[in-house]
Amino acid sequence: MKIKPHNYLGLIFNSDMQMNIYNMQKKTIDKHPIESERKYFEKEVYDLLVTEGNTNYLMTAPSLEISKKIKIDEDKFDGTIYKGLKRGKKITILVNDKLFYRYMITERGILCIWVTTEPIMYEGRQEMYMRYTTFRIDTNNGFVNLPEKDKPENKELFKSFIQHLTFLEFSELETVTLKPTMKIGTKREGQYLNDSKENVVIVDSTWNKTVIRVGEFGVSGHLRLQPVGEGRANRKLIYIAEFTKSGYVRNAKKELNEK
Repeated sequence: MKIKPHNYLGLIFNSDMQMNIYNMQKKTIDKHPIESERKYFEKEVYDLLVTEGNTNYLMTAPSLEISKKIKIDEDKFDGTIYKGLKRGKKITILVNDKLFYRYMITERGILCIWVTTEPIMYEGRQEMYMRYTTFRIDTNNGFVNLPEKDKPENKELFKSFIQHLTFLEFSELETVTLKPTMKIGTKREGQYLNDSKENVVIVDSTWNKTVIRVGEFGVSGHLRLQPVGEGRANRKLIYIAEFTKSGYVRNAKKELNEK
């Protein structure tokens, strides 16, 4: 696989695009009645959009498959699980030529943007139209400020982002930074050639798997956010490999209802 700007929208998120979005965001920020808050939000949005301090992440096919197994219930989602993440990190998740996510961990939570493109006809010719959505996850109270969150498209994009975010922040990762012109991998396992002008971090995963095969029925592999650390306040994404379970007794619903 060749990593080129036209393959990944996030690699061509240049200063013109950044400033266009910043200026549109600033129109909303300028309406805030408190000057100190206006200045804070202006700087925060600017820091998110500019390239400086950003790291490009590209997930391998196996890591993408694992992230898709993370179950997300939008109605019960609680952003406080991300409270302990390191501040200042800024990551662009390279999805494809039509979508990328970028998030930055701040003192108030996680500020995020996704950018999509779609073809439109303009003056008789086809051009690409860019859409974007910025949103915030407050890690103190868990609230998600997501515009038009009930739109099916936004719900799906948000779910996908949370799966990526959870995988990147809580799982055990293997990463390799590909500088321009660098290449890794084999034909059998997959090759990556960085044909862009940016550094790209290739993300894979490692899992410690324990399989128990002594029982009477199978339990499929699944992911779980395991409480860890002092007071079990932090989280770590772990993979429970499929195993065979024994000694489990589940009463029939009919029997339970009769009691």
